Amino acid sequence: MTDTDAEAEASLTVQKKGDSQAVFTDKILQQNRGDIAEITVQLENTDKAMVYVGTSDVNYMASVPVLDDDEDGEVTIEMNTFLAGGHTGATAEDVFSVAGDDTLQSSKVPNRTTSDLDNPLEAGDYDLSVEAGGVETDVGTLTLTERSTDSAKSWVAPDSASLSDVESITDAVSDKSTVATQDQVVLQFSATGIFGYINDSTDFNMANNATNYGVYVTLDEENPGPNAQARSLNVSNASTVVDADNKTFYLVMDQDDFAKLEDGTEWNATLTVDGDQNPYVDADETEDVSTTFKVADRDVEFDNVNQDDVLEVTKDSESSVTGTTNVAAGTELTIRLRASGDNPFLKSQTVEVADDGTFSATFDTSDLSVDTEFEATVRDSTGSYEPVDAMIVEGQQTTTKTTTTTTTTTTTTEEPTTTTTESTTEQTTTPTETTDSGGQAGFGVALALIAVIGAALLALRREN
Repeated sequence: MTDTDAEAEASLTVQKKGDSQAVFTDKILQQNRGDIAEITVQLENTDKAMVYVGTSDVNYMASVPVLDDDEDGEVTIEMNTFLAGGHTGATAEDVFSVAGDDTLQSSKVPNRTTSDLDNPLEAGDYDLSVEAGGVETDVGTLTLTERSTDSAKSWVAPDSASLSDVESITDAVSDKSTVATQDQVVLQFSATGIFGYINDSTDFNMANNATNYGVYVTLDEENPGPNAQARSLNVSNASTVVDADNKTFYLVMDQDDFAKLEDGTEWNATLTVDGDQNPYVDADETEDVSTTFKVADRDVEFDNVNQDDVLEVTKDSESSVTGTTNVAAGTELTIRLRASGDNPFLKSQTVEVADDGTFSATFDTSDLSVDTEFEATVRDSTGSYEPVDAMIVEGQQTTTKTTTTTTTTTTTTEEPTTTTTESTTEQTTTPTETTDSGGQAGFGVALALIAVIGAALLALRREN
């Protein structure tokens, strides 16, 4: 008999969906006042959550509804801590945005439930909480700290480099205090508490002091000369690249736009945060950091130039032509060896300038005769340099220096032994042969001779 009741019960069993969950990836967050705070929430069994920032106890509270549009289980809220308090007239919709492909919920908008403040949010702790399905599922803390104005540095990049983002800048720049004319100058400034109100389109000209809340950059001549007034450059022509994650921004100066950057000039670049305009610095005070750089004409010099100013190039299948230059590392140089007349030839190699300012090109000159005369030239993106007279010379012979070490051994030899054999018919005396490398010369031979004479006299006496 079949148990139909059991079958009916089994067919009605339904798998219950898990509870909606939303938790903070980092429960303790820290950011500088005036910068962008990132609040990341992980979602499970839901694509929606409501995040709350602050409480009535600190006179700031806002709600942010988020939607995991790309369904990766994670949403990152970007909070502009400079605008958050409402002192500029900004709304919560101006303050909060969502990173990547995620969005705010279409049916709801961020909302600040507290009144506008007269100043930006103060330093301190702000509670975080998150709800999923109308139930609080996690809590955290956002700590805002005081800002700072930290450092300045100048870099150099090749004239032809495209410097449009942080990666292209860091890949191209080199650390030099002197920049060659027509190369690009990159000014790097590090500070905190400014990235809520500056971006890639910010003009840091001092004339925009009020618009930029007292943050500006000046570029002044350091060495104007006797009785001359120092010149200044307008940084409006510089391109701005912001790296908020690393609390840094760059000003890229293409010298085509800065005609005053001439050979022999020295310049001071200063980032200023003016307290009369900036809410994070006390009134009547300023914070500033500076960097300096020099400008020199582009220059290239070959190695192996003799006293007659002729470049000597060895006859070899792999002949190296080397030199030094003051242009930016990474600059491409085309080295050309060219001769005309009865035996014309043209050899060309393109190389990059190394970090230490050197360059090296390899040519096959084995088909050229010694004493062949030609010209060596260098060209880069800005044009050609003055040609240099050159000549093929014999390849250098590799000389192996051999050091011979002589070891003297001193041997001490005992005095020779004389053996006398008696015979009725014949007397034979056999001296022992010795090699003496020490003592007085000939002494051993004399002793042997005396022994022979003594033996002869003894034999004669017996005969008598």
